[in-house]
Amino acid sequence: VYAQAWRSKYYSVVIIAEEGKKIVADYTYSDPNMVVAMHHKGFAQKFADKTIFIPRFLKKVNYGTGEFNSSIAIMNTEDKSTDVIVQFYERSGQLKTEIRKNLGPFSKWGLWALADIMMSLPGGYEYSVKITSTNTNIVADSEMRNLSNQDGGQIGGGFEGIPLKRLRSFYHIPIIVRNAFGIGWESSITFQNPNNTGISVKVELTGGNPKITRACSYNIPPLGQKEIYFPSDSCFNPTNSPLPDGIYIAQIRETSASTKVAVIYSLYSRSHRMSIIENASDDFSMDKTLFVPRMYNNYAGSWNSSFLLANFLDKDIDAKVTYISNNIGERTTPNNSCGFIKIPKLSSQVVYIPYNSGQGCIPAGDVLYAGVVQTNDVITGVYHGASKKQDVAYNRGHGASLFSLQEADRIY
Repeated sequence: VYAQAWRSKYYSVVIIAEEGKKIVADYTYSDPNMVVAMHHKGFAQKFADKTIFIPRFLKKVNYGTGEFNSSIAIMNTEDKSTDVIVQFYERSGQLKTEIRKNLGPFSKWGLWALADIMMSLPGGYEYSVKITSTNTNIVADSEMRNLSNQDGGQIGGGFEGIPLKRLRSFYHIPIIVRNAFGIGWESSITFQNPNNTGISVKVELTGGNPKITRACSYNIPPLGQKEIYFPSDSCFNPTNSPLPDGIYIAQIRETSASTKVAVIYSLYSRSHRMSIIENASDDFSMDKTLFVPRMYNNYAGSWNSSFLLANFLDKDIDAKVTYISNNIGERTTPNNSCGFIKIPKLSSQVVYIPYNSGQGCIPAGDVLYAGVVQTNDVITGVYHGASKKQDVAYNRGHGASLFSLQEADRIY
């Protein structure tokens, strides 16, 4: 897996499957002193590119829950050197600063918002980032976290840099939440305009109980950025017609359908410090076969997980889930709602591993499982893990998008 983190004690990794085989791979890392966990999808070799986009980068931004900062990690995926240029843009689209570095074969470069090399970037702002390699294909990831304790811990999350070859004018987001799950989960969407001309994007939400559809449009300046935070967005959540609490799916379209946009989304619970920041689903992410690389049921005495499947069609979709133990490779499809799932039209369905069907989808204990989801039509989804010890210092979570069959590759 092309995996990395910004700290120098970490390593980059390449995983090569045997000839004729394909894999998917994710990676996590955590800082026990900071009480935060990060989760990223690995990068298939076929999606490495010379241009990468990071829609959201924070430096000394305070949202009322402490100061947030970001990092970026960049990896050279080839056996030759390259010059890498990292450009930081204000929301208005103005280029604020540019940093360069030569990367040797298969080497990495980490950029932390508070590092000396970032002194030229003013604090107190959000930026979008464009990363360009002159000679080789690269991959990149990004994380953001607050540095001060909130009820004993921090909020943070990570997402993957978006390669130029995966920019699209249309995306799906499998879950947007508004004051959800009984503990105040909320969502945002961030757009980065990679074009030298302004664009307009339309966001359409469907969900809630009773089900509603609500759409809003936004203009984004050339090379600029736009963030929608649903609790305070005047279009989706006006005072005279607030967005009902609940779970939604979202479809995003660049209005002209002739230009591209980069999109990420987030959902988090401030009170429980559990969060997911992830890329919106493009056409490569939508498939009839999806993979869940990790599942927990009381792993290490506290880690549990769930996954969510999203249906964007105007008809119900049936899904079959096969659970695979990494202990003995046992495969099983329970004859209940863990193994056979109906996803209602224009909706999503959550499978909570410990309690689905009243008895759990996999045995409890220190054995990791993976899952294969097979359906009769294309879907997308996300998976989530959380530690739920009563000790607040251990209450943390992470998440990432499900892998599609199209994202499988021999080299990760």
